[in-house]
Amino acid sequence: MKWAPWIIVVYMLAALCWWTYLLYSKNEVIYQQQMAIMLLQNNQDQANIAMIQDDYLRQKTMIVGEGIVFGIALISGIAFLYAAYRKTLKYSQRQNNFLLSVTHELKSPLASIKLAFETIKKRALKVEQNQMISENGITEVDRLHDQVENILMATSIDQQYTVQLQETTLTSLIEEIKIKRHNRPMENRITYSFDGNQNSSFKVDMHGCFLICDNLLGNALKYSQEDVTLNLKKNSDSLEIRVSDHGPGIEEKEHKNIFSRFYRIGNEETRRSKGTGLGLYIVKRIVDKNNGSIQLANNTPTGTIFTIEIQTK
Repeated sequence: MKWAPWIIVVYMLAALCWWTYLLYSKNEVIYQQQMAIMLLQNNQDQANIAMIQDDYLRQKTMIVGEGIVFGIALISGIAFLYAAYRKTLKYSQRQNNFLLSVTHELKSPLASIKLAFETIKKRALKVEQNQMISENGITEVDRLHDQVENILMATSIDQQYTVQLQETTLTSLIEEIKIKRHNRPMENRITYSFDGNQNSSFKVDMHGCFLICDNLLGNALKYSQEDVTLNLKKNSDSLEIRVSDHGPGIEEKEHKNIFSRFYRIGNEETRRSKGTGLGLYIVKRIVDKNNGSIQLANNTPTGTIFTIEIQTK
């Protein structure tokens, strides 16, 4: 069945060419017949001959012209429908990937939390063991909370998210990010730094900055086995956020796709890394709402560098 559309397309183009050829041939026959009649009647009226020739040329031009225009319209329509079909297919695949990933991302922490409670309920544990299991449970709850927040944010960011500027400094902003991320896994692998006057105050979208940093750091830690760096820099009228890692990097051909909703590189059914394909989409939308820009570059020797600039006052 996958060849049926192409067979129909080829048939329509062939039919168009055939009917154009038939009309063209019929016009030629009519012209030859009219000229033969004029010759048999020994009619040398130049006005009639000119009229027959003009009519022949007009019909010929009309047939060829309309055939070309109809052919272009047909091909353009087919190309448009094919592009729309491909776009719909890709989006459908992304949604399917999202459903597969979000099912795992929601069920996995719930299973871990249930196991922790069952362990505490059924066994007499030492204080150290009880504390370790409780901390693991809290980590899984935070992970579940983050996933739900990302899903809610992705579905409402275009309509409900508003930029709220708050006064801060580079030091305060980094401390705020650290406080909000203190329960995150592998937090000790992050190096925080800043460039500029640490006590100079400015107004920026604090909540947006945290969401940007949280998602970029989460991705960097997920794919890199080495330390990750977050650097903040205050420019004259903007805040620069730079997150760099030494992971496998992102291929050039994927750069235009990674900020799309639900998009994740690779096949969801065979993927081992966690995620829902919403993090970078949220980052891009927040950057847009702050009239900012986002750039992606390769790190040395491997890895990725995300550079974000958002407006400040």
